[in-house]
Amino acid sequence: MPKANAAALEAVRKEPAPAALPDGATAKLAAFEALVQRWNARSNLVARGDIPHLRERHTADSLALSPWVTGRLADVGAGAGLPGIPLAIARPNVPVVLIERSTRKCAFLRHAVIELDLANVDVVARDVRHYTAPGAFDIITIRAVAPPLKAWNLVRHLLKPGGSVLLQSRERLGSPIFDGGEIVDEAAVGRGWVTAVRLACRA
Repeated sequence: MPKANAAALEAVRKEPAPAALPDGATAKLAAFEALVQRWNARSNLVARGDIPHLRERHTADSLALSPWVTGRLADVGAGAGLPGIPLAIARPNVPVVLIERSTRKCAFLRHAVIELDLANVDVVARDVRHYTAPGAFDIITIRAVAPPLKAWNLVRHLLKPGGSVLLQSRERLGSPIFDGGEIVDEAAVGRGWVTAVRLACRA
């Protein structure tokens, strides 16, 4: 995972270089976008106005998180599978758990996992506030679920000590105080910012 000390965080980071996609990933990403388009009318997966712009507004934003993804990943409030499914396609050796409370959206996620043959992905139909994972996570993504501080508090119980939450925002967060966590990296990525908040290791 990219790291930065307190002094380095005062400077604006440039977007990390994207990792190379594995063989077949481009076709799977296109197939995933086609599934989102097909299901969107009945499942309200993304805003209708975003459908013609799935690649740049959603897929690219999801893949931008790839440089920070190491170890077991949870995508909380997975919705249409963003960013979890593009990341699972880009990083097929990383175990990914999609956590979503909507049964309708979970039906889409399970269909997508089967259709795209994503052996590294599991779908959990639960509200994260009432979910206890069988094993803690190294990385958590939580996109468009809650403001950053609230999002951190919603998911921090699922992290391993030293694990991180990746928060995406339109603007740079500055230096908010995350209870039990610290900002260890931030970067201008695509149309916004990524901020990595690490759970403090217990003594």
